[in-house]
Amino acid sequence: MSPALLQAVLDRPHDDAPRRAYADALGAHPHAEFIRSQLDNSGGAMPLRERELLREHRRTWLGDLAGIVEQASFSRGFVGAVTVDAPRFVKRADTLFAAAPIVDLVLTNAEGRHDVFRVRHLTRLRSLKLSGGVTDRDAVELGACAHLTGLRLLDLRDNRIGRVGLNAIASSPYLRSLQVLVFAGNQVEDPCPVLADEGWQTGTIHAALVEKHGPLPWLVRREHGVPSPADL
Repeated sequence: MSPALLQAVLDRPHDDAPRRAYADALGAHPHAEFIRSQLDNSGGAMPLRERELLREHRRTWLGDLAGIVEQASFSRGFVGAVTVDAPRFVKRADTLFAAAPIVDLVLTNAEGRHDVFRVRHLTRLRSLKLSGGVTDRDAVELGACAHLTGLRLLDLRDNRIGRVGLNAIASSPYLRSLQVLVFAGNQVEDPCPVLADEGWQTGTIHAALVEKHGPLPWLVRREHGVPSPADL
């Protein structure tokens, strides 16, 4: 397989054309069949044939990712979402992003791991979730990360972020593409609209943030649950 074909997939993760070119070059190969099937059947339940192919070839198709990630999901024929321990991510980021067109990333044990935000490959992400007791200091570092300009969804639920961290996110010049912030379970109330019995509700922090930073998309967006990053 030509390295240039894989590189095209990596460089254009949201474009189907490089993936079809890669499948065409593979010829009569199970991975080619899998890529085409996922491209043609995006959305909904995975067809039986795709499940069979993935069950038989998943380990091979994971390749270098197998010993690094905690979880991995295939989308449009390639690994697109991974869960990784934050310290391991920092050490192995080059390998991760050279192996697959990763656009959705979950980092565990992320508290205090400010070196995460110096990883240049974050520019590829459309969604990021941080867990493990992330604090205000971590949120300030996140807001100062110039590699997150393409981020659409940020999941910070069940951490230890307060007003300082929330303000850092709202004021960040690098998070202007952010459409959804998942924030429940932190040290201050969720600033995003919440659906209650009486309808959509917002709190005092929401009002203060809108007054200070304007109607940022994630402050005014109304969602029933967490949307799929692919839908943003």
